[in-house]
Amino acid sequence: MRPIKELWMTFRVVPVLQWTFTNSIIVLASTFYIMGKADIVSWFMASVVAWATQGFLSHVVNDIYDWIHGTDRLVDIDKTITGGSHTVHKYYTENVFAHAKNILPWVIISLVSTYYFIHIMHWWYYVACGATLAVVVGVFYSAPPVKADHRPFIGEWVVAFGGLMSCNAFLYYAAAHTISLELITASLPYVITNMILLKMHHVNDIFPDLNAEVVKYTSISWLYEKYGIKAVSRYLVALLSVLLFVSLITSLSVISAVVFIPLAIYGYRLVKAYSGLDFNAYPFYLGTTVPVEIKWIISSIVTGLVYAVLNITLLFLK
Repeated sequence: MRPIKELWMTFRVVPVLQWTFTNSIIVLASTFYIMGKADIVSWFMASVVAWATQGFLSHVVNDIYDWIHGTDRLVDIDKTITGGSHTVHKYYTENVFAHAKNILPWVIISLVSTYYFIHIMHWWYYVACGATLAVVVGVFYSAPPVKADHRPFIGEWVVAFGGLMSCNAFLYYAAAHTISLELITASLPYVITNMILLKMHHVNDIFPDLNAEVVKYTSISWLYEKYGIKAVSRYLVALLSVLLFVSLITSLSVISAVVFIPLAIYGYRLVKAYSGLDFNAYPFYLGTTVPVEIKWIISSIVTGLVYAVLNITLLFLK
């Protein structure tokens, strides 16, 4: 039972539910709506690779280096529900190599999935590209020498956003056996909601990131240090405005506008809570910032699933 518990505790349940799980449902639903059909088996296999990559590989590597760099050692908080550096450290040593078995489930699942695609679906070229990209993004977002998560704006918008969009393309190809701008843009609004979540999570980490042994400059911590909390709030408001705009120009603009515009308006209300907070008062400001993040996670998941249901519903009304 201990290995099973260890693996479960280090699996990032909440981010997977927020991003890869809900997004994969949106991909399947919008593929049905746009194409009129979808390969459910191939979509599921590709989704398993995506869930495992995010749940184990990318987050465990991130947790390892956040612990080593001191970001997550400033306050003794044991994140026993959603994983994190304290949870990883609780079951393993600080030696990076001791964490290799955390990555093992992802390796096994991806190898099995790759075997399935190559020998049954004959998609070896696309699978090889997708698997390689997943490893590169998942590992080097946090690991040296790239350490993209320490590079404000570039790490988040080139590596993280690029990785999310590439994941989308991989999932759409698995479901539709083709790829097009119409397919990729169908889930773009939900990708933006996840980028907003990443920024909200970084708001929680402003103090640890700036006071770590190796200072971690995310776009949020960099903006806060240079210009203060007003700049952070304006940045998030700008991203919410991008969500509004994107929801109006996607291939499924009518459906996306109906569900994502109310979410963006709700986000404006949530961001107001950051005003006047003292981010040197760690961890006390978490009493405000963490509920904001949780509310955004829940509302985003609900919105994403409603978006998927509307796609399927309207398919039958065509």
